[in-house]
Amino acid sequence: MKKEILILLFIFCLFSCKEKYEYDFSNGKTTIQMDGKNMVAEAVGGFESKSLFSSSFLFRDEIGLLSGHFYIAHIPYPPVNGKYNLSDNGASNFFTYYAIVNDDVLLETYKLQPDSVRSVCEITNFNSINGFISGKINAVFVKDSNSSKNIKYPDTIVFSNGYFDVRSKY
Repeated sequence: MKKEILILLFIFCLFSCKEKYEYDFSNGKTTIQMDGKNMVAEAVGGFESKSLFSSSFLFRDEIGLLSGHFYIAHIPYPPVNGKYNLSDNGASNFFTYYAIVNDDVLLETYKLQPDSVRSVCEITNFNSINGFISGKINAVFVKDSNSSKNIKYPDTIVFSNGYFDVRSKY
């Protein structure tokens, strides 16, 4: 009898622990295509200085573990509607894959492709009352030369058709 109860308890825990992660979009949201695949991410804004804004787009797996981090920086603040070429803004824009394998965190880091005319952030709206910045984003990243050379990840990642809303005030 004890064995059956333990088995039922194990099965209950196994299925009840597989709850899908629910994104927290209270500070912002991004929808974007990564190599043609539709993705969604939490967006979090921050400040590099009083006149420069940055944003992180956080991709998570089914249980909420961070699986990717897309970071853009050096967006003038307060933002003015218009296009900003990410390749020319002098910032350390990057994308990082995260994976947990055998309790180790593996990273695959990408840098913005140099001189890419496709890597653009377009500010379409700034609401100074609630602090939300809205816009579009496209970017091309190449694997960092100091990367781990993990075969699992591609050499180039293309983000396209991205839309974001991110809070710039906390």
